[in-house]
This record gives sequence, C-alpha cells and structure tokens, in this order.
Amino acid sequence: MTATFTRWASKYAPRALLAVETRGQPADEAATIRAQGLWFPSIFGEGAADPRGVVDEYRALVAPWGFTPEELSVPVRIFQGSADQLVPEQWGRMLTQRIPHSSDVVSPGEGHFIGVTRREEVLRWLADTGRPTDS
Repeated sequence: MTATFTRWASKYAPRALLAVETRGQPADEAATIRAQGLWFPSIFGEGAADPRGVVDEYRALVAPWGFTPEELSVPVRIFQGSADQLVPEQWGRMLTQRIPHSSDVVSPGEGHFIGVTRREEVLRWLADTGRPTDS
C-alpha cells in the first residue's frame, strides 16, 4: 500500500483500511483491534502522512541502549504473543534469560498487539509491581 493511498483511506475509508490491516492477524486480536474503534487506521494515516515519528522509533530501537539487559535491577515482565509476525517469540525468551528478575508471559495464538489484547493484565502487573512491599 502506498503512503498516499494509506493517508486517503485513513480519512475517507477507515473501516476498509482497518479490514485490510487486520487481515491475517489472529481472529481474537483482529476483533479486539476493531472493537477499539478507528484509532488504528488513524495511526496508520498519521504515520503515512509524516513518517518521521516512525523512523525515530525504529532508530531508537536499534540504537545503543547505554546499558545491557543484564544490568537491569527492576522487575521486568515480557508479554509476548506466540503468533506475533513482527517480533519472534524467541526474542522475548532471549531477553527473559538475560534480564535478572524477569519473567515472560506467552499468550498462545495471540499476535503483535498484545498490549491491546492483554492491556488489563499488563496494566495490572505494572500497577502491582509499583506498589511498596512490606519488608
């Protein structure tokens, strides 16, 4: 899909763009994304209109982090869908092995949008992890 068409579709045919962009995703994930409304085609349209934010995100992902995963001292949980077509399940496992105090949660049959499909679980873990513990 060209950037011009994506921008046009996000504005004039967002439901069609949503259908195209969720095709091939696990059924539950596609249904969850569709249930969230038209934010998904909107972000695709914005990214096509001005790709600098997308480029900056990818640059940040591949740039040196300034630390190694082994240096992390806070609890980390990696949420991964086994059907993720962008980030292989092995990547999450490798990070979990390298990061002290980490664990992983693999959701069978779920894809890349685990932050949407499992947001309550992710947010609950974050909220619970940030609470002080009795020592």
